[in-house]
Amino acid sequence: LIGGYSMGASTALWAAYLCPTAVRGLVLLCVTTAWEIRAERRGRLLANATKLEEASDPASAAVVRGAAFADLPLEEDLKAANLQMPVFLMASRDDGTHPAAVVERLAKVLPRGQAIVTDTKVELEQEFPRALRKWLRDHFGEE
Repeated sequence: LIGGYSMGASTALWAAYLCPTAVRGLVLLCVTTAWEIRAERRGRLLANATKLEEASDPASAAVVRGAAFADLPLEEDLKAANLQMPVFLMASRDDGTHPAAVVERLAKVLPRGQAIVTDTKVELEQEFPRALRKWLRDHFGEE
């Protein structure tokens, strides 16, 4: 069972996509922007990387530049992979960095994906522990 928040959620999804037999389940909380939705964010990240380079901070610039080009596997590739592990996805509608639309789209291409979307980040923080415990019980008989 692997999971993560933000870029960690993206990393966990990549791990499951590349090594599906090694992953029993996925917990993806507040997945980053992806696909065509990421284009605007990519531009902002690249501009920030340039500013960091100009400020003589090449290490930070490299990290930000790497984040700019990070993306999820394509939806059609995920669908074709037919990943069979249970997937718990959660996001909030008021989080522009982690759009609920990405979680909703992932739930459609991951056969055992279950998405929960709250209206606010506060609701997400309140709901996440209970929802995760229920999902763990339902799929693994444990908490």
